Amino acid sequence: MQKAKLNIKHNSKIFKHFKDVIIQDSTNIPLSEQLASYFPGAKNSSNKRFASLKIQVIFSILRERFLYFLLTPFTTNDQSQADEIFKYATKGSLIIRDLGYFTLKSLAYLNNAGIYFLSLLHKNTNIYDANTKKKLNLVRLLKKKNFLDLEVIVGKTTPVKARLIALPVDEKTAQKRREKAKHDRDKRLNHSKNYLFLLGWTILITNVPLDVWDAQDALNAYRIRWRIEIIFKTWKSVFHVDNIPSSSKNMTLAFIYAMLFFITLFTLNIYDRLLVLVKKKKLSVQISLLKLAQFLKNTDLMPLALTYPEKFIKKYFIQIIYYCAYEKRKNRLNYLQLLDF
Repeated sequence: MQKAKLNIKHNSKIFKHFKDVIIQDSTNIPLSEQLASYFPGAKNSSNKRFASLKIQVIFSILRERFLYFLLTPFTTNDQSQADEIFKYATKGSLIIRDLGYFTLKSLAYLNNAGIYFLSLLHKNTNIYDANTKKKLNLVRLLKKKNFLDLEVIVGKTTPVKARLIALPVDEKTAQKRREKAKHDRDKRLNHSKNYLFLLGWTILITNVPLDVWDAQDALNAYRIRWRIEIIFKTWKSVFHVDNIPSSSKNMTLAFIYAMLFFITLFTLNIYDRLLVLVKKKKLSVQISLLKLAQFLKNTDLMPLALTYPEKFIKKYFIQIIYYCAYEKRKNRLNYLQLLDF
């Protein structure tokens, strides 16, 4: 098999200051109940334990590369994996993560190492004025402002200096969030009025300075995190990585690692080649990862594509452009448009 020699480049204004942009996330894979002792999952109302594992992923947006895979039981929370990012992020890189990886210790380390971060703010975290050190009432501030962008100290025991950026979401999104919160499976949460109010906002913290990003830049950058969700959707809906044909621990691990190897080859030898070729030809289309995977599955062309990627692309390029391009939308940029790739 030929190795792809690619030059993935982007022209994104919001990411031009960073050496790399790295996303850390995980996805859950349900397993046969017979594997619950190896991969304990959630319990039901009868205290019955299900089996489930997580695939931890670290992915470079700018290089279109998977940097890290790790299989853990479902019961291993994401916070415990937050420090794994230190092995892959270097000074000048940007880390984008969701609340699952939110720890002040991790953010403090990134600050001290000269690594940039962008994260949602955990709503139970105390914040303080960066100058006066007085505790801030976020709800009270937001009721007076259309948006916030201010220097704060996040946390008390492990204080982290950061920018707090708060932007309102549209009413439809806010209502959807609140309805979901009211139907949380854990009834003990009993969300307060303040909590429900804050669901009407996107609240970010970052150490990227104001002369690099304004508030809207930060929000657009965080939207890039959705890329990992599309990757996971492709894994499950097209490649069926969660359709494991065995209840044996070793066979389960072998299947998942084989699928991750296959997915990596698909990304490097097919998808990345197409990104470069489309840009080289200066075409006004962008290739959708999900649509490309669906096209290969529906046409049974995956074996040819993986074995002879250049031959496959040359023969089917017109069909790929037709069936696998993002739809053009006036009011919504796709992933590659956000990157200006």
